[in-house]
Amino acid sequence: MNNSPGPVAAIFGIVFIAGMASCETKKSVTVDEQQLNTEISKINTLLRDTSFAAAMAGGQEATFYYSQGQAVPEFFAGPDSLIHKSQREEKIATNLAGFYALETGIGALMAEKRGSPVEWLHKIVDHTIDSSSMLLLNRFANATWKASQPFRSLERITKDNFTVARLLSKEEIKKDADQISSAASVLLDSLKPNAGSPSLVQMKKIASLLRNKEFAVTMAAEMDAAYYKGQGKTAQAFLT
Repeated sequence: MNNSPGPVAAIFGIVFIAGMASCETKKSVTVDEQQLNTEISKINTLLRDTSFAAAMAGGQEATFYYSQGQAVPEFFAGPDSLIHKSQREEKIATNLAGFYALETGIGALMAEKRGSPVEWLHKIVDHTIDSSSMLLLNRFANATWKASQPFRSLERITKDNFTVARLLSKEEIKKDADQISSAASVLLDSLKPNAGSPSLVQMKKIASLLRNKEFAVTMAAEMDAAYYKGQGKTAQAFLT
């Protein structure tokens, strides 16, 4: 939106007209903010609507088959049977969201601002990263956390902290930042032997770590401990 005064005020410099233009500008901003808040509120409602989530999932799956040139099957035709998984696997999986957010976020930052993975990890760990880059990483962390919740239970998307990122409380934003910092510290330690290597070599190392089950457990344990530490609590034994 253009916040400058109207052309009449710019040409004639009449105080009265300039004042009116200013009022109109403020009015437009207010209207835009109201519209924005209305839209965000609507998105937030849909985000926490289990019926809408099911409809969205069906549409997403249909798009996948369509893009592959395949016939789109019925979204869910079988019996609604339970999928069993161990508590161990669930705990590891739900604590890896921040790590995946970090890996994806670093890739985005490298594409936009260059630098190597190790350089970005140092900025995160040393708290010298710029605010816009940290915001991006926080958003990725929130998105990956959201994606993990329906796997535990679809009802989890109705929780208060399952909300549009713009509406997150300072406490929730800090949780995401803590997760990113913790993941960065663990990943940086694993990349020390590759610190002087080209970015491509570092990225290949990260790719191998992404598929390493032992590293996944180590990372998940550190992320779980970071959560408790960020809440001022004593970390519990990760896997018992």
